[in-house]
Amino acid sequence: MFAGVAPFSIMIAKYAKPKRVFAVDKNKDAVHYAQKNVTVNKVLDKVEVIHADALELKEILSRYNMKADRVIMNLPFSSYDFFETALNIISDQATIHYYDIQHNNKINKRIHQLMELARRKYIDISKYKIKKIKSYSPHEFYIGVDITAKRFADVA
Repeated sequence: MFAGVAPFSIMIAKYAKPKRVFAVDKNKDAVHYAQKNVTVNKVLDKVEVIHADALELKEILSRYNMKADRVIMNLPFSSYDFFETALNIISDQATIHYYDIQHNNKINKRIHQLMELARRKYIDISKYKIKKIKSYSPHEFYIGVDITAKRFADVA
C-alpha cells in the first residue's frame, strides 16, 4: 500500500526472494518514477507497479488470484483508514507493518482499535511490536507496529 517511488518494493524484491511484490500508489507521478526505479534496479520480473487507490487492492489481488502475506502501510496520517482493506487482502497468516502518528497516551488505545477491527474480520492479532520511530511533536510519536495476523481457524 502507498508504494510511492517503490523503495520498499525494490528492496523486498532484491533481498527477500518474494514470489511477487505489488507496488500500488494512486499518485500518477510516483507510479511513473516507481516504474523507472523498478526497471533501473532490474526487478521487473518481481515487482508489479500499479496505478490505483489502495482501497482497490482486494480486487487487484483477486485478478492475480493472490493474497498478501506481508503488507506495508507507511502512510502514517491515513493508515488507520486503510487497515480494514489490509485485513481483507491478507492470507491466512500475514505480517502487517503499520505506521501511525499517535500521542504517547493514545498508542495503546490505537492498538486495541486495530485488534477490534481484526476481530470483526475473524482475524487474531497474535503478536505485535510497537516501535517509536521518532517524535512528531511534543508527546506525539511516529510509530511502527509490526503485527502478526492470523485468520480464525473455524468461522461459523
